[in-house]
Amino acid sequence: MSRSPLRPDEIARLAPAEGPARGLPRSAFTSPEFFRHECERLFPRHWVFVGHAHDVPEPGDVMPVTVAGFPLIVLRNRDGAVRTFHNTCRHRGRKLVDSACRKRTALTCPYHGWSYDLDGTLRTTPHFGGYRNPSVAGFDKEAFGLVPVRTACWHDWIVVNLDGTAACFREAVAPIEKRVRDWDFRAEGWDLTSLRHIGTIDFGTVRGNWKIVVENYIEPYHVPFVHTQSCGGQPLDTHFAISEGLLVGSAVSIKGSRAAVSKEEQEAASTRKQLDSSALYLVLFPNFALGFYGDLVISILTAPLAADLTHERFDLYVWGYVDPGPEAIESWMDLNRRINAEDIRMIEGMQEGLASPVMDSGAVMSPHWEHCIQQFEKLVAEGIA
Repeated sequence: MSRSPLRPDEIARLAPAEGPARGLPRSAFTSPEFFRHECERLFPRHWVFVGHAHDVPEPGDVMPVTVAGFPLIVLRNRDGAVRTFHNTCRHRGRKLVDSACRKRTALTCPYHGWSYDLDGTLRTTPHFGGYRNPSVAGFDKEAFGLVPVRTACWHDWIVVNLDGTAACFREAVAPIEKRVRDWDFRAEGWDLTSLRHIGTIDFGTVRGNWKIVVENYIEPYHVPFVHTQSCGGQPLDTHFAISEGLLVGSAVSIKGSRAAVSKEEQEAASTRKQLDSSALYLVLFPNFALGFYGDLVISILTAPLAADLTHERFDLYVWGYVDPGPEAIESWMDLNRRINAEDIRMIEGMQEGLASPVMDSGAVMSPHWEHCIQQFEKLVAEGIA
């Protein structure tokens, strides 16, 4: 494995003895070489958010994904469990699945017909030993099943750990559970198991590095400048940043804010044209992002594709006590589309600005608003060290 692309001085300035911290150099956001290091070292060691249980709702449902450049398959097996395998036939290495499919009883390679059970077991090897002869002396079919990937499914969200060394996911996600449990502005009787999925917004490919996408989500400093209308009900002085180990983000504390409980309150809240409630914006490093806004919960899937390309998708949920109608759901969807469209303009503009050598020495971090980004970039530096 090659040497880290960060110099000691570039790492040291993330936590200076005095003065504002400086960010990662522009190469961290623009260089294919830096992205390769992240794929080799950072992503495999952590729990990476890859999809949703509702993407594979029935046994035999299969979804191909890519993590750190590796093609993977997420599926639901006959027992109803979500599992992940490398999307690679053990014969010659052809991808088994090119697109999402439903209710498969087996996975068959389109190249030479090798077939695998939903538990990864190699079932058939047609003509492998000659015409109508599937057997070859000394070949052990049991040793050539699909290679599994460590997987956790927490509520509706699926995460994978490529190298198998990350802490138990329930342990890793505990800080999020605590933040939500201690949230003063939720309705009584909240229960993550009660969340109901109400919609998906797929923003497709964003022309920006995955770290810019995550950092834009967690820092509150930009809100009054970028989201003048859409987040006008969340003034800057109600925000604060969060840095807690692998948990980074920000929160909004608006006095008197609470979730809407009555049907009338829910309808009124859902038709507002801006966010005006207390909120939590949380990311479990590197890319598991959740947002809590009163009655609404969103997950944000940030899938790194290249040094300057990221796939972004929002999924919206409501708590069990919320019963929105179609108009309310569309209102929430529209608000989130507008907010993120404003963010994408900033993300893509930042990616273009980072082409300048002016940013070789990194960003200048606000110690009050952006210590969450400082922590996030320190985790990146540690991850590729």
